[in-house]
Amino acid sequence: MLASALVGDTLRISLWTLVVVGWVVGGLALMSSDHTEGFGEGVTRSLVERMGLFTIVALGEVVVGVVGGISDAEHRDAMTIAVGMVGLTIGMGMWWNYFDMLGRRVPGQRGLRLAGWLYSHLPLTMAIAAGGAAMVSLLEHSGDGRTPTATGWLLVGSVVIVLGSVTLACTALPSDEFPPGMVRYIAPCFGAAAILVVAIGFVRPAPLVMVSAISAVLLLVWLALFAVYLALGGDPDVTDFELGADRGGRAIEG
Repeated sequence: MLASALVGDTLRISLWTLVVVGWVVGGLALMSSDHTEGFGEGVTRSLVERMGLFTIVALGEVVVGVVGGISDAEHRDAMTIAVGMVGLTIGMGMWWNYFDMLGRRVPGQRGLRLAGWLYSHLPLTMAIAAGGAAMVSLLEHSGDGRTPTATGWLLVGSVVIVLGSVTLACTALPSDEFPPGMVRYIAPCFGAAAILVVAIGFVRPAPLVMVSAISAVLLLVWLALFAVYLALGGDPDVTDFELGADRGGRAIEG
């Protein structure tokens, strides 16, 4: 990092990339081999809550992208506003699927699974921010007959990465975090949703149709998993988490 201050822009970006890759790969290797001491028997509910708050901050990028796109649009007509409003529901769909499947749930594994839970939040939050950037371009082309190729794939890629990251992180959760038998439904449901979103990307319909279709997919996969959760005897009550009690009933600071 110190050396990057003394070189040109192109080499500086390469050095920053090297640092980030080294940090991610090194951290994954340490956690996967269980050579980290800071997590004890796992992470606490306090850390899970903070990761959830960070995800909410990242989701704000979708709102910022919509507001910025509408503000910068040359013609703020009904179509532009409609694309922006429906685009916001994509952020809501990411929010619901993240928090209903992953948020509030404490990973109970060490090693590779814990590493997957923690580091999956890196592509997840990056993808959410990328989705916010896609909203700006979508609103600029809200009146087009087809969504621009780069914009469409940026939005599609962001949603697919979010679904994949949540799926990966869910593998670190203890089986008692879900009703018996529910875990086997998570990956197939999110996988099917990702395939549908990619199919929408290949079609590249008009911006309003595209955001509506992707939002509908996110809604349907959330409804499907929520229905499975209830059918298998799950209780949607989260009072225990809100009171800050861990599995042993001990109070957690903060």
